[in-house]
Amino acid sequence: NIQEDIDVLAVLRSSLKCRSLDSVASLPISVIVHQYEYPSISIDASSLSVCDGDSALVTATLSDASDSVIVWYQNGVQSATFGDNEYYATGLQNGDRLYAMLKNTKQCSVNDSAYSDTLTFEVIPIVTPSVVISRDKLFYCEGDNAVLTATVTPSSKEVDFMWNYNQVALPNSDTNKLRIVNVLDQDSVYLNYSYVDCYGQTIFGKTNGVTLSVRPLEPVSLNLVKDTICQNEPAFDLEGGEPLGGTFSGVPVVNNQLVPDTSGAFAITYTVIGSNECPSTAVDTFVVNPNPTPVIYLLNDTLYTDAPGYHFQWKLEDKILKAGPFNYVPLSGTGDYSVRVLNEFGCLAYSNAQFFVTGIEDIVSVNFKIYPIPADDQLTIESRKQISELKVFDAEGKEVKVSFVIENQTRLKVETKDLPIGKYHIQFEILGETKVVPFLINR
Repeated sequence: NIQEDIDVLAVLRSSLKCRSLDSVASLPISVIVHQYEYPSISIDASSLSVCDGDSALVTATLSDASDSVIVWYQNGVQSATFGDNEYYATGLQNGDRLYAMLKNTKQCSVNDSAYSDTLTFEVIPIVTPSVVISRDKLFYCEGDNAVLTATVTPSSKEVDFMWNYNQVALPNSDTNKLRIVNVLDQDSVYLNYSYVDCYGQTIFGKTNGVTLSVRPLEPVSLNLVKDTICQNEPAFDLEGGEPLGGTFSGVPVVNNQLVPDTSGAFAITYTVIGSNECPSTAVDTFVVNPNPTPVIYLLNDTLYTDAPGYHFQWKLEDKILKAGPFNYVPLSGTGDYSVRVLNEFGCLAYSNAQFFVTGIEDIVSVNFKIYPIPADDQLTIESRKQISELKVFDAEGKEVKVSFVIENQTRLKVETKDLPIGKYHIQFEILGETKVVPFLINR
């Protein structure tokens, strides 16, 4: 159990009496005690991210390894470099791995070898981007806007931009697109750009220049031959554009025809493609006048319409009762009443259904008003006196179920939206007197 260095010798003792010496000692032998070692190794690289083609210096740090040599391994293959604590990793590829093994030659080492951790390298490719300007059109027409686009190859490379328009640097133009409003002939554009290379250096570049070509517009005019019409009249071909052969467009225009479905004033555009392939346009205004929409209602013993107009023609069946600037006609008998209205624009329309009366004797005695006639989703009854006991009957005299809203004692609304189109009678009481009034539902 030797713990430290010692000298060892042997002594020979003799038992013979004739010896001149009783004992003799050998020469001493020195015994050296070596302590156990626990060798370890770690490695560190100058950089784990290197540019393509560069090398990295890797340094090994040893611990408790006095008699040792280092063996380097790159991607699992032993390197020619042997025994040096510094290693230059060359020819690196992205993802290459490097580690070192420590071989201990000392007699009392606990382990014959030890391994470092593994380093993985990122190899950054050296990219020189290409920047090219393209335009959205081969040529432009007078008044056009131009859009120019800078394309970077490869697209993954980050590039900063500064556009130049007619030799003037444009502030806040650090995007890959430039929009020029109302481009002019021979306008010129180029692009200054910069990027950061693999070594962190800012590199500046300049694109090719682009000169823009703008073609003039050829003259065109539009004076509509017909520039007004009543709503819902038949569609007709538009005329009045020069030169001939152009196309008309606008809200009420379909296939060069004006379709007067909606009233209002509309801008009509006439477009001609010129000999230089540029579209020239001219604009004129077309007016679609509204038609009257006569709805008849009953007030006491008189029929009225609220449709605006300057001439009204009232009929009972086929008989003209009244014509002129009158929006009313007194009840004069049993049958179907209708009205034709001519408005200030010269547009003509008939009431969309007749107001029919089965007998006027039940109507004239009490003041009340029923509207609209014909009804759609709701029918309103107004009276100067309280209304009660309301019922609705169909043309066959069968009571139909309806709901109604009482706004006050002299005004109520009957919900008719669930009733089919047809003729009905409404029955109600005013001051204890039962009244029956016909009405029509039409949608």
